[in-house]
Amino acid sequence: MSERNEQTQPETDHERLAARQHLVAKLHQFEGNHPPPQSKVTWHKWLGLLAILSIFTAVNYALLQIDSSTALKSTPPVVTAAVTTQQTTSTTSAQAGQPLPGAQPEQSTNAADDLRLEASGYAVAPDSATVSSNITGRVSSVLVELGDKVTAGQAVATLDDRQARIELNINKMSLQSELAMKKHRQNDLQLARIFAQRAETLQANKAISSGESERVLSDLLAKEIALEQVEQSVQILQNKIALNEKLLEDLIIRAPFNGTVTALSANVGEIISPVSAGGTYTRSGICTIADMEGIEFHFDVNERFLPQVSQSQLVEVSLVSDPSLKIKARVKQIAPTTDNQTGTVVVIVEPVSAFNGVNPGATATGAFYAGNEQIAARPPQQDPAQPMLPAIPAKGN
Repeated sequence: MSERNEQTQPETDHERLAARQHLVAKLHQFEGNHPPPQSKVTWHKWLGLLAILSIFTAVNYALLQIDSSTALKSTPPVVTAAVTTQQTTSTTSAQAGQPLPGAQPEQSTNAADDLRLEASGYAVAPDSATVSSNITGRVSSVLVELGDKVTAGQAVATLDDRQARIELNINKMSLQSELAMKKHRQNDLQLARIFAQRAETLQANKAISSGESERVLSDLLAKEIALEQVEQSVQILQNKIALNEKLLEDLIIRAPFNGTVTALSANVGEIISPVSAGGTYTRSGICTIADMEGIEFHFDVNERFLPQVSQSQLVEVSLVSDPSLKIKARVKQIAPTTDNQTGTVVVIVEPVSAFNGVNPGATATGAFYAGNEQIAARPPQQDPAQPMLPAIPAKGN
């Protein structure tokens, strides 16, 4: 029985080995008939690269279109107006049968032909100040309201003056005491001088000794020193009283110039200080006063168009709040610096005549024109209630 098992076992191992070899051969045959799809994977890779290249080309083309449209929009309007005028004149002359060589095109009176550029800005009151006190104190009263008109020297607020008045009264009483002491010292000095003269006479007649005469003279010198000390004390007290009176005057806050109250910064009970940066508990001033009579306009002009702006150039200002109001003005000053954040230069424009109804901070639009003669000849475009402005000659006239 055991021999049969030994004979069967080798046959079984042999059969297993043969079956394994047969399976391996079948597997190799199957792999040869069905190779891995390497070509398919490579084709997908090339298709993805082609799609990325197409997207990149489309983006570049779109950016070039945006740059070209931006360059066309940044062309100054005066050049466009000039070219349009020349083309229109040439076309009209050709249609009418007039000879083009040597012909002078007519100068258009349209505002767009003289307009160089437009800029946005705002109204500014150059004389504007936040009124504060010379010392730190608590506000006891506010004498103005928002929008009130004030004159130079008018009181707008007062600070608590109780402590200052007490110190003033103390110094006045001390001064009275020192003045009485001064009078007493003057009487003592007068008597000491009489005694000194008598001592000199008695010593000359040898009626008293030299020691007694020296004692009288030393007493005279002490009286003179005492009088000088009292006089110095009187002078010190007088200066203190003047300082207290000046302090009381500083506790009354006054307007520095004629103007209108545009903002209130402090209320009764709050503390203000000239050295404070402002905050919840300490204010830096009482109110803000602006001179409405000297309104100017500040416009932000891009540095690329700055060559089109010149000193004393005529500008027509219109307000967003009142588009019908047209204010004639001239360029007063061009700022010498450029804002590196926005690339703009501040151009200050001042009106050539008085006007009303413009508040500081109002949004305005300024139209800068090429010449002065054409604009002066144009019909005025302004509010009928405003006075007509006289024609302003050009620079060369």
